[in-house]
Formats: sequence, structure tokens, C-alpha cells
Amino acid sequence: MHDHAKDLRRREEYQRKIDVDLADWHDCQIADIKRADIKDLIRVKVRTAPVAANRLLSVISKIFNWAVDEDIIDTSPAMRLKRPGKETERERSLSAEEIKIVCGVFDGLGYP
Repeated sequence: MHDHAKDLRRREEYQRKIDVDLADWHDCQIADIKRADIKDLIRVKVRTAPVAANRLLSVISKIFNWAVDEDIIDTSPAMRLKRPGKETERERSLSAEEIKIVCGVFDGLGYP
């Protein structure tokens, strides 16, 4: 966290996932965590929160990739794991009231 995520906006969210979602692994050596352990954890998470399971898998992958880069482990057990949760893009349009507000602000700012 100190090296990789120190300047990231999501640092607090990464730390929360490590503290909460990966709490069972805190006493484990990273080399002792197997692919099946990751799959089991993600399988449980995807039942209640599919998108959060994708994000958790992303954090896990980053941790193991960092460990490989630092020569702590030889290979990542998270390598090539598929995202389990289906994601759909959200589309949002401004309401008429929001457009009025934005136009008013733009008028006040003037031409760039």
C-alpha cells in the first residue's frame, strides 16, 4: 500500500478490502495462499455482490502481481482468473432542472 497505492484516489477502498474482505488471510504467508483459496473467496462474494467481487479480484490480482514483481513469490495464483460478476454500464442524463442549473452556472462563468 505504501509503494503502489500511496497516490491513488482509491487507496482507502483498497485498504478497506484488505482489512475486511481479506481478513482471514492476514495471518497467512502470501506463498501459502492458493488459487483455490482465491476462487472460494470470490465465489462467496459474488453471491451477494457481483460487482464488488470483481473489484475484490482486482485488488487480489494487484497484490499478487506486486509480490511477483518483488520476487516474494514466483507466480501469481490470481493470474488469468475471470471476473465472476456481470457488469452493465450505467447511463445517466441530466434532468431539465439540472440542465437549468448547469446553464446558469455556465452563463455566470462567461466565455473561456
